Parts: sequence; structure tokens; C-alpha cells
Amino acid sequence: MTIEEQALELAELRRRADEALSADDIETWLGLVHGQASAVERLQAALLSESVHVVQSLEARRVLTDIDLSDIGDISAAGERLLYSWFTPQDYALGLSRVAALIAPVAIPQTLRSFVEEARQCYAFQQSNAVYSLSRTILETAINDVCVRIGRMPRRVMQEDDFGEWPFRRRLAMVAGGETRLNRIHDHYKLLCRLVHGGTTVSSGEALTALAETLGFVHEVYAIHRHVIGNNA
Repeated sequence: MTIEEQALELAELRRRADEALSADDIETWLGLVHGQASAVERLQAALLSESVHVVQSLEARRVLTDIDLSDIGDISAAGERLLYSWFTPQDYALGLSRVAALIAPVAIPQTLRSFVEEARQCYAFQQSNAVYSLSRTILETAINDVCVRIGRMPRRVMQEDDFGEWPFRRRLAMVAGGETRLNRIHDHYKLLCRLVHGGTTVSSGEALTALAETLGFVHEVYAIHRHVIGNNA
């Protein structure tokens, strides 16, 4: 039975329960209420286990919209069942062990630390597209930070999110330390943009490679400017 059919079944149970209550048929009403509870539990499980459902019936969509996913009888059991249906603690530890940490030669902003940690956690939880997208965010955050800290770009550009006159290649050219590295990092950035712009999805291997290369480039850029950044800290 599809989720649309289940939703319509619940709508019918509710309609019949209202009729029984109006007719003072309490025994029938109680049976229908029990049936509704079971139907809601099935729909909650379906909505929690899958993120996208195609439902054409307007009535079914209304029923599904009204389902409260936070009102689950045994939320611990449900969480354990859903989590371990696709993932194990061993998978988590193995995934995290595959991702290198960022070794920075100078202090870095808390925002960058957060992005790196989130990317590593996403990889450990097998969220490859999120890792790939965060890799671009990590790279751009680091380039912006270095540009500001060495005095090549005003901080207001970041604060006001006003990058119209500061395209990524211009910012990168200020900190890359040479044409060869500039082109390598820019090519990597363009590759990462494919997913951010919705042009592709990536595999676990592609995500891991992207993150590793990103962290390597971030280390290189900070290392190039470590003395200036250290003096301005």
C-alpha cells in the first residue's frame, strides 16, 4: 500500500469515527479510534524513513501534513530502528577514521572550525553530498579569512556579504602564492561548485577526495601567510 493510499485510509477512518460518535455508537467509535492510532503510527514510520513522497490527492496531502512526527510513542525504539536500518557504530568510527584533521599553522576562526568538524561528521554519517558542499564552504571561508587578516580585503565585505566586486578568483589570487597554485585551487573550487549549483551528486569516494584536497589547500594558504597572520594576530 502506498503512503497516499494509507493517508486516504486514515481519512476514511476519521470520517467513520465522526459518524459513529455522532450516532452515540461508542463501541464502533472506540474500534475506529484504535485503527486510527495504528494508521498514524504506520504513516509516521513512512515519513521518518523517507524524505520525499509524491502524493497527488489533496485530501491525502492534508492528512500527511497533519501527522505530528514529534509525537511518537517510543521515540527511543523508533530512533534505534531507523538509525541501525542503514548505519552502525562501526560504520561511524570507520568513516571518521578516514577523514584527516585540518592541521593549521595559525589560529583559525571558529566558523571555519565548525565547518570542518561538520564536514567530518557528515562523512562519518555517509552524507556525501553534504561533505562536498561543505568543502566549498570551507575553502571559501579560509580564503576570505586570509584575505582579511593580511589586509588585502576589507572585513566589511564578509560582514555585509557584498562580494560583487570580489569574485572568488580575485580573492584567491591575493593569497594563492603563485599562478600554479591559483589554477589548482580555482579548478578545485569550480569542481565543487557543480554540486552547490545542483548539477550533480557525488559518491562517498568523491566526497572524501574533495574534503582531503580542500583541507590540503587550506593548510597551504595559511602556511604561506603564517608570518603575516601571526604578526597581526
